[in-house]
Amino acid sequence: VIPTERGLGGLECYQTDLITTWQDFINVVKALKAEKEYPYSAVAVDTLGNLQGMCEDYICQKFNVKHISDMSFGKGYGLVNSEWRRVFTALKSLPLMLILVAHEKGRVQKTRTGELCVLGPILSGSVKEWTEGDVDFILRFDMHKGKRVVYTSPPENGEYVAGCRHKIVDDIIPMDWNIFAKALRGAK
Repeated sequence: VIPTERGLGGLECYQTDLITTWQDFINVVKALKAEKEYPYSAVAVDTLGNLQGMCEDYICQKFNVKHISDMSFGKGYGLVNSEWRRVFTALKSLPLMLILVAHEKGRVQKTRTGELCVLGPILSGSVKEWTEGDVDFILRFDMHKGKRVVYTSPPENGEYVAGCRHKIVDDIIPMDWNIFAKALRGAK
């Protein structure tokens, strides 16, 4: 796990040191790319929202501005998106499963009949669009009827973001790796 916040103490897994800057994250990705063999089959990044803020800070420092919007004509946002894509493309090139964790945020969207608060990953702008478009799964973990579950597709009313490139038969499955793996093997 590549953590950007504390709170992973209950997990039994390899963890890097806490990431507090975008440069820290770049250094971890470089170190992973330099490895010849991996004693693990996956790498998880926890959380994307924190990383996006670090990437924005990195660009601001590099170009000596206080906020990315201080650059003309959206240039700052474009630079953040390019930097994000560059580092995540390198991370995705590893022969490891990549798990990206994000907290959830509600965004109000207007509909024909009013407004709907849609829950989705805390990312914004082109970083959000690229990341959501580039992953195989957007899974939502929550409680349903007193049990921990994984939502594999969005509800009809669109109140949260979820989905995958493959059709998993069940829209809601128990939060259990073996059940998820079985559902994935049966996906079309």
